[in-house]
Amino acid sequence: MPMGSTNELIPWLMDGDPAIRWQTMRNLQGAPAKRWQAEQRRTLKEGWGAQLSALRSPDGSWGGGIYSPKWTSTIWDLVREIRVEGRTVFLTTHLMEEAEKLCDRVMIVDHGREVALDTPSALVRSLGAESRVLFNCEGAFDPQVLKSISAVSRVEQDGQRVIVYGRAPQPGQPPLIAAVANALSAQRIAFADIRMEQGLPEGVFLQLTGRAIRD
Repeated sequence: MPMGSTNELIPWLMDGDPAIRWQTMRNLQGAPAKRWQAEQRRTLKEGWGAQLSALRSPDGSWGGGIYSPKWTSTIWDLVREIRVEGRTVFLTTHLMEEAEKLCDRVMIVDHGREVALDTPSALVRSLGAESRVLFNCEGAFDPQVLKSISAVSRVEQDGQRVIVYGRAPQPGQPPLIAAVANALSAQRIAFADIRMEQGLPEGVFLQLTGRAIRD
């Protein structure tokens, strides 16, 4: 590697992989956006970028899904760190959990057309999409205890695992998870591992476009 001025270093960098060249053009040469973006697109078909993409499974996972949990956790941590710094992150995803956990605002795009833009909770609430509260009951449990909650549509139980389905509450009403926890506590029903899931973005996308999310 040459150890001289920037002018001496640039030719050496530009003789490398497309993944290096486009960053050199943008950061060191100040090239127009059209030029370095064209070079950036070459990484999809050439060099290290193409080699890496070739290792990805058709479903988007890596190593047949072996590395997905660790990879996802790392990416989520990086995104959260950038947000804490007060910087904006643009994230493209079709994963329900990822959008809900990481995004302050979600744009639903279909065939290049914006069909909705709002916070995750507002999108779910505006379309009346169902949320789910999951928990483990420790002892006897009567589903009727929760069916009395106005926001609850149905309750399913499989052994100790209970799933409560319901609509997002209107402004001023407690969240569904709080209503469920309060009802269980009032009846002195022991429970654990309670959490809530929302139908975003797949359910919202389906309702807005009439189609399931495509790759």
